[in-house]
Order: sequence, then structure tokens, then C-alpha cells
Amino acid sequence: MSDIISEISRISEDELRMQIALIDNVNISNAVKETGYRLVNVLADVANSFTQSIGIKNSIDYEVKKVSDLVREDCLRYKALNREKLEKMLYERLEVMCPEIEGDMKDKEVKEQMSRYIIDEAASAYGINKYMSPAHKIEEIRMHF
Repeated sequence: MSDIISEISRISEDELRMQIALIDNVNISNAVKETGYRLVNVLADVANSFTQSIGIKNSIDYEVKKVSDLVREDCLRYKALNREKLEKMLYERLEVMCPEIEGDMKDKEVKEQMSRYIIDEAASAYGINKYMSPAHKIEEIRMHF
């Protein structure tokens, strides 16, 4: 089986930055925060309307921090890093995401195990049949994504 981890060396530095930023910021916690921020923003608007209706000029300013803004900020922050550092950062995040896989990332078998793990996780998120071959899972994931 070919591994998807080896393909990291073929993607652009901007794509590396984006993948690292997405791994770091696209999570349930940040999605809940964004929803919470929107709720607070609505409450602030209601409070501002009320205070203005009774003649008070002060207003509550509240800025929503979106997940997309967090990703963009991280991408900009990573602009100063070279490719070697970016690849190292991505490998570190992948190792955290695949805790069952141990060994050196330079080892072909480790890369294949990690590839299978990542493919299986993505396939399960899309409800793809777990008995399909990795190649078929990748194709199905690509169609969903």
C-alpha cells in the first residue's frame, strides 16, 4: 500500500501552513466558542438597543472570533517558518492524532500504519464502509470532501 504521509513532501509550504492551522483550530471547542460568541453578540445587541431606547449613549462592543479567523491568523504566523520546520510541526500533530502508532516517522511501515489510521478515521467520519480497501476509502473521502 502506498502511504499518504509520504505525499507531505509534495505539497506546497502554504498548504502545509494551512493543514497545521486546520489541525490546531478546527475542533469542537472552537466551534462551541464561536457559537457562544455569536450568542453573546446577540445579547450585546439587545442590551445596546435597550440602553439606547432609554437614552444612554454607551454601547457594548463585542467581536466574534471565528474559527476561520483563527486559521488565517495561524497561517500568517507560520509564514516565517521554513519547510523543514513546517513538516516537523505537521508530523508532530499527526503523531498526537494517531496515539496507537509508535515508531520513527521515517520508517515506511510506520508511515503506512499512520496512513491507514488516518484514512480509517476520515472514512468513519463520513460513514464509509470500514471493509473497503484504503484506495476505495480515499476515493469516497475525496468525493465527500
